[in-house]
Amino acid sequence: MAIKTSAIHGSEQSGVEETEIRAAEATARLARTATAIGGAAVRAGVDKVKEALRQRQERLATAPELRGNLYNDYREAFISRGVPKEIAEEAAAGLVQNESAENNEAISTANRIVSQGTFQGESQDNDRALPSGKDKQAVQQSEATQPAAMAAPPKLVERAENQSSQTQSTSQDTAAEMSKRVAFEKPPSEMKWQALQKVASQIKEETQQKPASNKKVDVQQFVEKYWDEQNQERTAIAQTLSVSGLEESYRSGLEAENVEGTTAASAARDLVTGKDTSSSPAISQAHTQIKKTHPERSPLQQMYYDVLAKQKAVSPELTELASKDLAAGKGARSSEHIRAAHDQILNRELARSGLDPHRQNWSKYSRHVTQTDPNKRDQLIAATAMRGGVSAKSTKAIIRWNSPVAAQIAQQQGSTAMANYADSVVSKAKTHSATKQMATGKVLAPFKQEGKKGVEI
Repeated sequence: MAIKTSAIHGSEQSGVEETEIRAAEATARLARTATAIGGAAVRAGVDKVKEALRQRQERLATAPELRGNLYNDYREAFISRGVPKEIAEEAAAGLVQNESAENNEAISTANRIVSQGTFQGESQDNDRALPSGKDKQAVQQSEATQPAAMAAPPKLVERAENQSSQTQSTSQDTAAEMSKRVAFEKPPSEMKWQALQKVASQIKEETQQKPASNKKVDVQQFVEKYWDEQNQERTAIAQTLSVSGLEESYRSGLEAENVEGTTAASAARDLVTGKDTSSSPAISQAHTQIKKTHPERSPLQQMYYDVLAKQKAVSPELTELASKDLAAGKGARSSEHIRAAHDQILNRELARSGLDPHRQNWSKYSRHVTQTDPNKRDQLIAATAMRGGVSAKSTKAIIRWNSPVAAQIAQQQGSTAMANYADSVVSKAKTHSATKQMATGKVLAPFKQEGKKGVEI
């Protein structure tokens, strides 16, 4: 589905680069030559060039934030929780483009669907919380496709399962070692005399011991004693492996949740002996430490927390605050926490995008500009970029190659007029910022001058 980006970028289109202009002219010449010659090979070459140019234009026209991991992770998080694909895509696009549930119906609907999944089966009051019409149908559709288990198992349980698997493997190794000893197909009491004699001979060879006599009663007692000892040994080994494995699993799980090592070890020992928070101070203390690390979150906040935490670019504290605001329906324009988290993630993605520096800076410094007038918007973007440390020369290039106004001027009046427009924008941006500084009394970061390092305050 094609996602519209005009809401955030002011219906902008990527600026026409000089290289693309030359390529387009070359394409036109090739097309005329192909028509004159009529050669199939030349026409194929022309089509290939046209397709390459078309793909490049599409790539430049797509907002970079809609091609990054943050957009994809928001989208997948919604879909995995029963949100229809189209709504999930629109909601994810809105989130990375600074919109909120208040002004984006897709975000509002997606949030409702995720939240609704947590109340299924509790009461009939759910219908009162649902929207009417299209939104209600979307929620009902999502309920039918929603997975039975909404949340992943706790880390402690996962580690316990893994440890259990390792313990089972160890037990199998031990059992294999014990199988090298005398094997019993049935208990001694069920063996015939000939079988008893054979087993007794094997036990004698292994233990260097023998029955009191060759009488059946003595041979049977000799075999039964060995049988009992072997069973007791197997039971003791199994119990030891089980307890030690479970204790290690609890300890590892608690430490993974940032419980202090000594407390985790003590709590693990108490857990395997059947104690609980009321009878074990260590278990109680461990649970308290886990609650401090992971405050209770609603399933909707947990979903947002997991998406932001997955990026590994945001601190746990900011992730907590941003996910709480996202679950409350806020966006980057109404929450400084969401804005800070998104900026850290999106700026890192821009740095890895492979886009040229001017395109990266345009996306970075236009992200939070809400002005809809194209000319005023360009001035605000230029002022924001220069306050961010971008030189005046580079700011002119940002405007020249990315502003939709500059692109239109280039098409109608030529590249010189386009360059003059960029110079005018930067000049007005400087004046605007200086006037604003004098009016408000605020100290703004000075613009970066050519050949000098910018200073940020």
